[in-house]
Amino acid sequence: MTARIRDFTDDDVDWAVGFMHEWDPGLPTEMWRRIMTGEAAPMRRAIVAEVGGERVGLGGVNDPEGLPYPAIVVVMDAGHRGQGIGSAMYAELLPLVAEADAGAGMPDHDEHSLAIARHWGFEVLGHGIDSVLDLDVRPPDPVLPDGVEVAIVAGADVVASGLDVDAFLVQVGDYPEAEIYGTQTTNAILLQMSPDLVWLLLVDAQGIVAGSSLMPTGEATWFIGFTGTAPRARGRGLARAAKQAAHRYAFASGARAIRTTNEERNERMRALNASMGYAKVSGDLRLIRRVNSR
Repeated sequence: MTARIRDFTDDDVDWAVGFMHEWDPGLPTEMWRRIMTGEAAPMRRAIVAEVGGERVGLGGVNDPEGLPYPAIVVVMDAGHRGQGIGSAMYAELLPLVAEADAGAGMPDHDEHSLAIARHWGFEVLGHGIDSVLDLDVRPPDPVLPDGVEVAIVAGADVVASGLDVDAFLVQVGDYPEAEIYGTQTTNAILLQMSPDLVWLLLVDAQGIVAGSSLMPTGEATWFIGFTGTAPRARGRGLARAAKQAAHRYAFASGARAIRTTNEERNERMRALNASMGYAKVSGDLRLIRRVNSR
């Protein structure tokens, strides 16, 4: 039966959220909703493939804030793979990214999708490791050096707080993810993904020395999106203390697990997570298709 490819509409949102969450459950449904509605990142175009009136595939191109190239995704229902429908969707979207590098991502267990992506000219750039910390009991208090205090600031209130979070993020921009993918992180970018964003900041007389961004989800599992320590304060256990503060805040607010993702090559942060009880649960591949590649 011939597939029909059409533009994505508002009537597809609920289906698309469930479809993508089933393919990659690493993100909660609310975050997938923000992606599919273009709230998390501007959407250039989204399309749906139908067979006999049934939706069997989803594709799109968006421009994630802080990433120096657009991202493209094509996902097929397992029962309709190998029929050329995904390739037809990719051909429909390719003109939107033909003159620039393009990124893509997928669960690291989806060997079929990886083989197709490589056929389309994508190469693996990095590997994200998802890990989870169970908050079965009240987490310990953060251990703070003399002169350091915890400031809890909603992402929407950062400017009014007088704490220069963006300047802090520039200082700590030497993490592997930034070096590998060319990503930039700002408070505004994190707010696009999570409008309820909360910062747990460690502050001394000179300003922010460390911090963690916490993303509430409305579910039992919350996310830590970023943790870093200012260069002037490294080696004092402050990243651990910032995470501990985030764990305490999340637990007190009803969360019973914390999830985070780190590039595989970010060995220092992954070792810190492991020492705090985080356990790997899944992973994702980050890919790139260079200009003029196959």
